[in-house]
Amino acid sequence: QLPASSLPPGSYAIALTISKPSSGLAAASETLYVELVEGSVPAVVFQALAALKFNPTWSTNSDRVALTTSLDVASLALQAAGLVAFAYEWKAFVRIAGADMLADLDLGDTNAVTTTGLGGPNLAFRSGALTAGVLYRFALTVTGSSQPAFGAVMVQMNRA
Repeated sequence: QLPASSLPPGSYAIALTISKPSSGLAAASETLYVELVEGSVPAVVFQALAALKFNPTWSTNSDRVALTTSLDVASLALQAAGLVAFAYEWKAFVRIAGADMLADLDLGDTNAVTTTGLGGPNLAFRSGALTAGVLYRFALTVTGSSQPAFGAVMVQMNRA
C-alpha cells in the first residue's frame, strides 16, 4: 500500500503473477494500467459478477450479464450535496489477437442489447445479446469532476 500522493501524475503498469510451482499448473498473470492525474477523480468500483447460473458442461449460453458499479463515498457525498453531477458512458470492446476492437454492439439499444442503456452506472445485457465464446472488455467513463474517471472489466462469455 502506498501513501496518498506518493506517486506523481503519470502512466503506470502494475503486474501481478500468481503461481504455485508444486501444483503443475501454469502461472496466471494480469497487468493493470493506471493513469494518475492531478485533481479530484472519483473512484469507480465494480461489484463482482454473480455466478448465479453455473454450467459445468458449457452446454448452454449465459442467460444474462449485469455489470454493477458505484462511486467512492466522497464522490457520492459531493453528488448528494449538489456540488457535482456525474455522467456515465459505457463502451464495449472485443479482444482479437490480443488487441481491443470496438464491439459491434449498440449499448444504447434497450430493446435488443441492454436493459439499462449506456448512460448509467450499471450495464445489464439482454439474454442472447452477447456472443458465446467471445472475450469482451466493458469500459466505463465517468465525467463531472475535475478529471474523468475510467474503469473496465473483462468478461469471457460461456462457450456455445
